[in-house]
Amino acid sequence: FAAMWTKLGSKEPSSPKKFAFGLIFLGVAFLFMVGATLVQGGDSSVKVSVMWLIFTYLFLVFGELCLSPIGLSLVSKLAPVKFLSLLMGAWFLCTAAANKIAGVIGGYIGEGSEQINNAFAIFSGLAISGFVAGIVVYLFADKLVDWMHGAEGQQHVEHDAMDHDLT
Repeated sequence: FAAMWTKLGSKEPSSPKKFAFGLIFLGVAFLFMVGATLVQGGDSSVKVSVMWLIFTYLFLVFGELCLSPIGLSLVSKLAPVKFLSLLMGAWFLCTAAANKIAGVIGGYIGEGSEQINNAFAIFSGLAISGFVAGIVVYLFADKLVDWMHGAEGQQHVEHDAMDHDLT
């Protein structure tokens, strides 16, 4: 992805648009899981191809590559220097909370005959959420860039932090 962004040069999408692409990739990933549950047809004894899982993970990785490094970069660019470490920690705390929430949601899949229907509902909801969130972020991407007050092209560097009194 880094090579692709570099090759795009001046046509490289803004950070909010990369976020939007990441969310849409996550929606696509969960669509593959919806497809896998449809192939099972409500029978939990039916085996489905491993390709469903491979494509799911492929698009989850694409989404993660558009979200995590971009998010960390934006935290470091947009956070006041005085609060940079705190906000970086908050970023990782949110990731931990999201993993906990994922575990709770996964617990709703259940067992037996209800498993397929619950999995279908959960994966459909996650796919729709990814697409809707991605589209909303994409539609507001230019406004978000304006709100970033020029931070889109900036980098926080160590000597900038050293110039500020942190007490």
